[in-house]
Amino acid sequence: MQSLSLRDKIGYLWKGGRPVKKKLAALACTVVLILSLLPGQASASGLYFLGLNDTLAPQSSQTTPITSGGTPYLPVTALNSRVTGVNFGIYYAFGEDGNTLNVYNLSGRKLIFNLTDGTMTTESNETPTACRVVYRGGLAYVPAYT
Repeated sequence: MQSLSLRDKIGYLWKGGRPVKKKLAALACTVVLILSLLPGQASASGLYFLGLNDTLAPQSSQTTPITSGGTPYLPVTALNSRVTGVNFGIYYAFGEDGNTLNVYNLSGRKLIFNLTDGTMTTESNETPTACRVVYRGGLAYVPAYT
């Protein structure tokens, strides 16, 4: 075997000889693997799915939940059986004045979201709770919990 001089060895490494390329590729793969295992910061635009009665709702802008300020929100259209194919017996309607969003069932239970004040009350007119409706792309979203 031919012995390389120091100058030739440095030139060989500097020009990206085969051993260096393999080592750099292995190092790059190792770094990527380690970084993928580290816990990352949760994205504000994370992906959420909506499960309805043991089935996954069809993914669309009308059924996909969002988060705002760390709170999960559901699109009001997820309550529409024509959109989801599941009838929960829960309905929604905007008030005639355009300042309220009513979520109700046929037995008379109701949540009333005041769109201008950012509050919510029930049908018994208890003290309003700070609870806002979020709009994205022209679609109203209500908090998944309060």
